[in-house]
Amino acid sequence: MSVNISPRAKAQLTTSLGGKVFRSDTNMPINNSYILLMQERQNRAEAEHFDIRTGTDGKYRFTNIPAGKYTVSIYSWYRNRLDVPCTDSIDAKTADEGHVTIEWQRKSDAFMEIVTIKGFSIETDRDTERNFDVACRQRAKLLDAETKPNKIVAAERGERVLHLDWWIRRCM
Repeated sequence: MSVNISPRAKAQLTTSLGGKVFRSDTNMPINNSYILLMQERQNRAEAEHFDIRTGTDGKYRFTNIPAGKYTVSIYSWYRNRLDVPCTDSIDAKTADEGHVTIEWQRKSDAFMEIVTIKGFSIETDRDTERNFDVACRQRAKLLDAETKPNKIVAAERGERVLHLDWWIRRCM
């Protein structure tokens, strides 16, 4: 027995997701970043994926996205290591609780920051607006370290401590 789904019913099973990618430490949009939505399924072979690039204003819009749980990955590129929003990516998290990875890409001659957010929920009963912040929660602490040379900077709320000399050597 086959079931045909009318275009109207099909439209009710999907929704749109839009917003912008930005960095809260500078309040600047991230243009040309790549966003990948991957359905979270037991069988990865059955998972659908959707991808898009942000515009010059950092905005994006997915359409016809099925409801469900997704892993969102946001890729952005930076020529200078110090321009990467999460310069110290070890155990770094964004405000969205995204896990951060930084890689050097020889082909693009740039640093690539990857922010991954698991368990992102998309519902069909409404269009979803979501801005993604690629700045680390610890970025403000690192900027504070730059203004206090050769001092140990204690992180807020008992988080780990950074030493400026170690941080500078790591970034070069």
